Amino acid sequence: MDAIEGEGTNYIRQTIEVEKMDGSTVKALTYVVKDRKADIKTSMKYVKYILDGMKEHNIPEAYCRYVASQAIANNHDLAQELQIAVGIKDRSAS
Repeated sequence: MDAIEGEGTNYIRQTIEVEKMDGSTVKALTYVVKDRKADIKTSMKYVKYILDGMKEHNIPEAYCRYVASQAIANNHDLAQELQIAVGIKDRSAS
């Protein structure tokens, strides 16, 4: 994961506590961006990897859509494919 996430270069590995559906907490490993900025680009393959993992672990659909919307905000070229993948309506067409 360190190589995929650019640990040390773009992101810092960090342990956090996560609340499970039953209210209990567990420690989880995550990556936090070192230099937060707009227009951080990523690939559809990577975003799909994240969304597939979220679905596999029964993350609520609303949160999956939120994550996808954040990827779309910084990767406009992925917008149509991501919108289809998670059922987000294109608000720019309104």
